[in-house]
Amino acid sequence: MQFSRGAVVHFCLIPLALALVFNSFRQKPAPCKMEKNEIGNGTGFTVSALGFGCWQFGSAGAEDYWGLEYTQDLANKMTKIAINEGITYFDTAEDYAAGGSEKQLGKALEQLSPEVRAGIRIGSKILPNHCDDVRKYVTLTLERLGVETIDLIMVHWPIDKNSMAHFSGAHTADGGRDYSTTGDVVEDAPPTTKAFQDLMALQREGRIKHIGVSNFGVEQLKEALATGVKIAVNQLCYNLIFRAIEFEIIPFCKENGIGIFAYSPLMQGLLTGRWGKADDLPVGMSASILLVVFSL
Repeated sequence: MQFSRGAVVHFCLIPLALALVFNSFRQKPAPCKMEKNEIGNGTGFTVSALGFGCWQFGSAGAEDYWGLEYTQDLANKMTKIAINEGITYFDTAEDYAAGGSEKQLGKALEQLSPEVRAGIRIGSKILPNHCDDVRKYVTLTLERLGVETIDLIMVHWPIDKNSMAHFSGAHTADGGRDYSTTGDVVEDAPPTTKAFQDLMALQREGRIKHIGVSNFGVEQLKEALATGVKIAVNQLCYNLIFRAIEFEIIPFCKENGIGIFAYSPLMQGLLTGRWGKADDLPVGMSASILLVVFSL
């Protein structure tokens, strides 16, 4: 992905629906050649240029954020389609469907042959609200995924009260997070230094291969790097209409050997033409988009 101002991103998370679109172009799916890139400088972390975003996995029904029920059978089929198209990286988070996404992804990967599974890379994210007990919540992620070691753990949002309030809001009738609401955060944010020290300890133990962040601005990256952590990747919203990261964040990441994962390449469907005007967007989705726009 390349836009103006010299901004180059070598990795992009695609929505689930695109996997089905790819598959519809051929009657008999056959493996295709997918470009692969090393993320960051000297990390050895190599993934397909397109990744598979699993935010929708675990969604429970019409009242959930994505408006549909994603069954295990659907997750299994979509995972196979993505792999058939050359995708080797799958991205999830503990917050997606309250752990349901991690569970479905873990079960979907269990269906693969040992040879195919060996080439798959997984990334997940820990909430800033849980960074006071990194070991506990990373262990729960590993258990849900059914793995002993994970390729990448990212801190989902900066470790501050604003981010924590985002993840303290209400839930939908189907149990998912209601992204149109925020909660009240009384406790202080966990210390950034301790959070990354705990992540590095798990890395030394072999539980985590690479450490990353998501939605971090320049000052937050500087604070994290000051702990001595090697940040492999910063996962950021980046698409044709949301390009704020080109001004400061991308140059800083390039200077410091931090790879960039681009999420919401179609701005959660906004760029597909599905909605004719902003007022047509579902309330929860529009609030989520605004949160990203005003947080970086």
